[in-house]
Amino acid sequence: MAVRTTAINKINRTCECGCGKLVRLPEHRFINNHHIKGKKQTPESIAKRVKARKGKRWTEEQRKRQSIAQKKRFQTMPPSRTFGRVPSKEERKRISKGLEGHVTSEETKRKISKSLMGHMGANKGKHMLEEQKRKMRLAAKKRIQEGRHNNARGRSGWFYSKKNNKRLHYRSHLERDWYKLLERLDFVQKYKTEPVSISYIWKGGIHLYIPDLLVYLKNGTIDLIEIKPEYIWNNGQNKAKWKAAKKWCEKRQKIRSFKVFGYDRLRKLA
Repeated sequence: MAVRTTAINKINRTCECGCGKLVRLPEHRFINNHHIKGKKQTPESIAKRVKARKGKRWTEEQRKRQSIAQKKRFQTMPPSRTFGRVPSKEERKRISKGLEGHVTSEETKRKISKSLMGHMGANKGKHMLEEQKRKMRLAAKKRIQEGRHNNARGRSGWFYSKKNNKRLHYRSHLERDWYKLLERLDFVQKYKTEPVSISYIWKGGIHLYIPDLLVYLKNGTIDLIEIKPEYIWNNGQNKAKWKAAKKWCEKRQKIRSFKVFGYDRLRKLA
């Protein structure tokens, strides 16, 4: 901050309104609310000026001149005092409190989207090849099976299974509770987590679905299990996944059926 103040003092730029005071930054022409007549603008005069300009649109020539002037300012403008600096916890709290309850309107979202058009990179609007999609599906499957995927909600973790004699990765508290239940059930011999990948069609595209469990019972039967809370059972994409899983099980004699379990089934068996 001291370096910044020294640089301003060396430039010694005063307000162009003639008041004789130093401007805050080298690129500024006036002190805040000062104009060329040397008078400080009152809130009433500012409101009057804003009202007079309301509804008026710039001509193409005015827009062009403004764009050129703005580019020049950006090129000569020194870095901001906050550029590259990580805000402290107190600053983050103040920012979060200031934005609390703020909802971006649909009109603002459309304006932001329109302003970003043309700045999304060379791949915008291009469709991925089937080979690229296949490679991404295989890479995602590998990350999930190895437990290297991220979980932003912080509900993932590790559970040690005595029946499998190894640590198992879970991605929700519901999955963890089912692991604990399977450890207690006597008729369960062992179980595998995210054992297979099944292709399914959704909205005209081919996607990859990885069920949660393959459960081996002591009577020799095998069940493919998906663990999901009941409130998302009616989701259209989930139905497409589970329909493909049932067909996958029907083609294999060793696997008895595909089932979806949630909280209700967990409470009955617990």
